Amino acid sequence: MDPTSASIRRAPDAVRRDQKDQIILRVAALTDELRMRSLAAGGSVLTSHGIITPRISPTVSFVVDPGSVGHLAAVLRERGWHTVSSGRRRLLPSMRLALGHPDFAPTLSLFSVLPGFFADPEDVFDLMWDDRSAVRVRGTTVRALSRLFSAILAVHDSLDGRLQRGATHFDFFAEQFSRVLSAEERARLGAVVKRAGACMEMRPLLISLGVEPCPFVLPSDEYVRWRLQTATPTDQARRLVALVDLPRGTRRQLYRLSSSPPLTPADVVRNARELPRTIRTVRAAHRRWHDDEVLGTI
Repeated sequence: MDPTSASIRRAPDAVRRDQKDQIILRVAALTDELRMRSLAAGGSVLTSHGIITPRISPTVSFVVDPGSVGHLAAVLRERGWHTVSSGRRRLLPSMRLALGHPDFAPTLSLFSVLPGFFADPEDVFDLMWDDRSAVRVRGTTVRALSRLFSAILAVHDSLDGRLQRGATHFDFFAEQFSRVLSAEERARLGAVVKRAGACMEMRPLLISLGVEPCPFVLPSDEYVRWRLQTATPTDQARRLVALVDLPRGTRRQLYRLSSSPPLTPADVVRNARELPRTIRTVRAAHRRWHDDEVLGTI
């Protein structure tokens, strides 16, 4: 093989890795400047935790304190970043804010609410923040997801709209985690997932690592408030959000809950009366998220 040709073929990946590190350093420095809490994820963070990825992601991800993401997005736009639309049509808005910059090929993804993590998003972020790691990127220390939370998010079915699990690299990652995660981390996994309200989202990971799955719960009122950008979520709205945000293979658990299917004629009437309001709430969520161009500003 011609080594020069090989170098040329490797160059795009090398450039992408370099630019992803530059984005991590730039965003981490900005959140420090703004005194915001943020955690870098993926890329060099996974590598620092000994986790190998099957491909180079075209995005750089940060998990941001839900109360700060709106301000952060506004400042990023002042500094040359712009919103990138996926072009997909969804019943509910995407929970990812994607931003592009003319200087970089990779895009920046900001998450403040994680789909399927049904506890209060503020509490979920606090869980990740309290467990954070200090990771070295190009000689600079940045705050990042811990190895445990990096593993959790690496096998998330989809952070930007639902995907079939067969289309992900779950098996690739799960085999690694059986070796990479310590016994202490595996012992903590079940409790962490339960506190985050992610029992159904993370059920395959728990099973693959021999951890007893936790019981499914409906989304908390706080999760639905952030998800729909409404102050008054109804029980019907909670079930709708669960139906949309759960992986397809676990949605049947929703219908097994006694509170989910209509049990009496009175339940049918009540649900029928609530339906127009629920539809209006969903439509308004799209409008509010579009107006604010951020996630979780309520």
